Amino acid sequence: MKATRTLMLFATAALVALGAANGPVNAADKFSIAVPGVPPVFSTVMIYVAKEGGFYKKHGLDVTIRPFRSGVAAAKAVLSGAVDASLSPTAPVARMVSNAGVPLVALQGMEKPDWFLGSMDPMKNKCTDLKGQAVGVDSPRGARWIQLQNMSRSCKLFPDRQIPTVNLSSNVGAAMVAGQINFGVLHLDDIPVIERESGKKLTVVMEIEKTAPGTHY
Repeated sequence: MKATRTLMLFATAALVALGAANGPVNAADKFSIAVPGVPPVFSTVMIYVAKEGGFYKKHGLDVTIRPFRSGVAAAKAVLSGAVDASLSPTAPVARMVSNAGVPLVALQGMEKPDWFLGSMDPMKNKCTDLKGQAVGVDSPRGARWIQLQNMSRSCKLFPDRQIPTVNLSSNVGAAMVAGQINFGVLHLDDIPVIERESGKKLTVVMEIEKTAPGTHY
């Protein structure tokens, strides 16, 4: 199994194979999957459910799930041979293919990216309000960083130029609740958690489907 590595690009991204020889799976082959977020993000649920539900075992795989701070870090682990597969965003994987000539094959994906930019201050509700304001992301050029870049293009601002970023892995919502940052790049399922724990209404500043429709995550 080590001859074939896989990247699971999440959202509209997919499970991708780094690949040389695709041989038959032998019984109880060991296989490792890297997932993004410490703690894990919602998109990783399908990986954990598949393992706990016996899906991988049914197909002859003894799967180990390894959390990484971001999908980009997980993808790099695949390329280094540290793991066999990862759940990773499309853009950095595409760069790996184009820049390094890595043979990747997409296997699995999700239908619709749900990224949005949230604000804890209802008065700061426009793209231009991001100028000079810290925004929570996962990692440098990670999935959240990339989607901030895609959304902030609408007002000609750029992460780490006009918009300072704070690298928080999957703890962006927690930092917003704690009052450490006002803005964060979030998933839809983050909203009820943030509002419940902060007792405040979260303001949606931008949504990826509206500011950059067709963006491949």
